[in-house]
Amino acid sequence: MHLTRVVLAMGRWLNEFDMENKKEVWQKLFDTAIQGVEQRLANPDAVIRQSGMFVGETFSLWMGGERLEFEYQSDNWLDEMRSIRDGTNTEAVAAENLPPDEPVLEKVDMQLPTSSSSVANSQPYDSDDEEDFKPYDIPESERNVEILPADAEPERSAPPPNYIRDCMEQLDEKEKYEVFEAAFFALNDMIRRKAVGFVDIADRLAKNLVFLEDKFSTKKFEEIRKQCLISCLVMRPELAPKLGELVFSRNCSFFHRYMILECFLAAAKELSEFQKEPTRKVIEVPKEEKEEVNFWF
Repeated sequence: MHLTRVVLAMGRWLNEFDMENKKEVWQKLFDTAIQGVEQRLANPDAVIRQSGMFVGETFSLWMGGERLEFEYQSDNWLDEMRSIRDGTNTEAVAAENLPPDEPVLEKVDMQLPTSSSSVANSQPYDSDDEEDFKPYDIPESERNVEILPADAEPERSAPPPNYIRDCMEQLDEKEKYEVFEAAFFALNDMIRRKAVGFVDIADRLAKNLVFLEDKFSTKKFEEIRKQCLISCLVMRPELAPKLGELVFSRNCSFFHRYMILECFLAAAKELSEFQKEPTRKVIEVPKEEKEEVNFWF
């Protein structure tokens, strides 16, 4: 949050004051801020993600280009960011964020009884008076516990789907992680071999992959998602214009726009490396040479 305060205050200061190298300083600040915006937009925490949305929207307004608009959840942190952007007094907002004063405990002098009667009435502790607990017999199944290595993945109980339509539906799973991961890990192979029904659902599948959420902290989620998007563009290049329109829509964040452009680049590079048919060169032979060739046959 401190870095967000500094970036907003610096941007407001540059926006209000004139200087000789203002454009150069603006460019450096924008390059630095946009990296933080992309990282915060990809963060699952709502407060951090909202910070990236607010900084991206504010800088788009200050830069004078296409203005971004997001929906926010009203809280004290959002009010503080707005006050920094507008240059208003932030002391009142900071005071609201402070925790309430804890009550001061007063010292009370207490004297323990010193009479021997109180000591005599107390019964001595005998360890033999403890309740006898029955010994717990550990089952054999609990004794032999297999410890997996750090990089190993537990076996998934859900089988991979057989059809690509079922695979796309299982990507919407919100409770069973094994069902989601079984479909997610099998999707790229289905796209590459153009499974039955891929052409019909390619548009919806590509859009769902762009906005797919990592609900279960799946290993290598971003890498596999990019591979699936690249495979969609390679096997179905007609999707490129539709994903291009998605880049310029308001619902698409900086992170998603950057990811789509990366997939465009990788897919174009892969398509350009396909082996082309060798060109045939036709040479016209003069009439004299034809007669010489026929003479030897």
